[in-house]
Amino acid sequence: MVFPNRGEFYSTYRHQDFAFRDSIMHYIAKNPKSVKLYQKLVKSCKYFFLKNPILSLYELRNTIFGWGAMAEAEDGWTSLDINNVTSKFWITEGFYGFTDGSLVPLEKVVEALPKAKTIRYWCTPTSPTSVTGKTFKELIKIPHFMTLDSFMLWIVPEEFDLESFYIYMKKNVRTEVRLKFGLPLSDGYKIRLNSIVDEIIATQNHDYSVPWIGFDGMDEEKIDQLESVVFED
Repeated sequence: MVFPNRGEFYSTYRHQDFAFRDSIMHYIAKNPKSVKLYQKLVKSCKYFFLKNPILSLYELRNTIFGWGAMAEAEDGWTSLDINNVTSKFWITEGFYGFTDGSLVPLEKVVEALPKAKTIRYWCTPTSPTSVTGKTFKELIKIPHFMTLDSFMLWIVPEEFDLESFYIYMKKNVRTEVRLKFGLPLSDGYKIRLNSIVDEIIATQNHDYSVPWIGFDGMDEEKIDQLESVVFED
């Protein structure tokens, strides 16, 4: 099968006379409710792609080797020259980014992904880091951060603001949270982490979503107790 290039694709477009007013058709084109609906629209008429060009992808990733895309779940990765793509992307499963370049603050990454449902983020184990003392205070200012289904943070540095997180934790009823702290951690920081875990374990009825918390040197029995609470709730 040979696919047309951009010029060939647009050369066969013809003006359409729809039964509805142009304003209605324009609204339909600009506001698809799901990726399946959008795909049906563009298959029925090129008008919808012309008005709102979107490429549907299962996954998109960026690594030190460049950009790659996966169109369907069963497909393999295909190299992508993103500089020559003028369409928007509708990513149905996930976006993965890995780089050796300059670091972007975590809150800026989250802010740029308003449609995300799950965020898994690996902090850089060496300084400078993308997580600072102000990171969590900035995260809770982002409206869609509060509506995530899942937020997982790995190799969390001691700069992470535990007190801001603790306040958020007691109010969070929606998001599954997992935090795995990296090294090094001071004794004082470990004491505070242990006190939070102890409170979670000792609480009989949780009116918030219980987070999973892990760090090097954490007591094995305490890990088991916390996990029984997390997975029971």
